[in-house]
Amino acid sequence: MSAFENAAFNTVHDYSRGAKALAEIVDIPYHVLLHKVNPNNETHQLSVRQAVKIMQATGDDRMLHAIAAELGMVLVITQMAEIDDRQMHQAMTQALGRFGEYLDTVSESLEDGRITATELRKIDGTLGKMIEKVTVIRAIAAQMAESRRAGR
Repeated sequence: MSAFENAAFNTVHDYSRGAKALAEIVDIPYHVLLHKVNPNNETHQLSVRQAVKIMQATGDDRMLHAIAAELGMVLVITQMAEIDDRQMHQAMTQALGRFGEYLDTVSESLEDGRITATELRKIDGTLGKMIEKVTVIRAIAAQMAESRRAGR
């Protein structure tokens, strides 16, 4: 199962209002949606348009992150929805936690004095997660600056 297939399956099945409600929202018959996100089903596949509709409806971007990861990339958030005072503090705390995870991963990989391809992929993965969290800080700062300019 690919990371995308796993993310698609989990996005649909983890939706808080249920997969049946999601199917109605995205205008895909319920059983068809279940077949499309079943990683063992080769005949039914999500289209890009359908995946985008599902991500918009759920607010869950795991599919997008999975695609980026499969291509060796990370996503960068450039805009945030509504923000409040706690979000900057939370974002900084999360970024520091991810930085710690990154350093732990590098340290563990260096224990035997060499880094394997698998260890490098793990390092890259934790680095990507850290970068994602740091870009959230920037996005919140940009939103705060925009709010200030608009007099909000």
